[in-house]
Amino acid sequence: YFTTKDARNGQELWITRDHGLELFEFQTVGVNDIRARSGYGFYYHNTHGMMTRKFLPSSDDNYSEKLPLIRLGEMYLIVAEATGDVSYLNRLRNVRGISRVNNLSEVNVENLQEEYAKEFFAEGQLFYFYKRHALTDFYRCPASLSGTMSETQYVLPLPEDELEFGWVDPDSVENGELN
Repeated sequence: YFTTKDARNGQELWITRDHGLELFEFQTVGVNDIRARSGYGFYYHNTHGMMTRKFLPSSDDNYSEKLPLIRLGEMYLIVAEATGDVSYLNRLRNVRGISRVNNLSEVNVENLQEEYAKEFFAEGQLFYFYKRHALTDFYRCPASLSGTMSETQYVLPLPEDELEFGWVDPDSVENGELN
């Protein structure tokens, strides 16, 4: 965890205000989206931009060592993606502050990608969405990979200790990855 004072020294924790407002569609449909609100989802700073509050320590010790296995918002996204029923996607958006006037008419990869990016900002779940859909370009994709992400780049190499200490069968490994 970082304090806001510590975080001011590390630019990697911040996104520019322009990028944040674009991601959360703040200039259009997301003006009331609570996921992007200062004091709720993000900490705003005049110089540095926006930092997710997920990096900041909790003032409530009751939740300091708890980690949700799945959240309700995640379940809505899963059902929308699995069934193609746009009502689940719109319900999530409406609860997060996006007006019903701006409801989506269909479930597609672009709509899902936008909502996954908002709901799972700075979390690993977004990686699995990108991998599942084999996306080659996405928000903040490293410039060296932008437009060229491939299946092999979605496979993380096994830690050397896994191989060195025999926790993984060496015959099932090729180039540091499980077959």
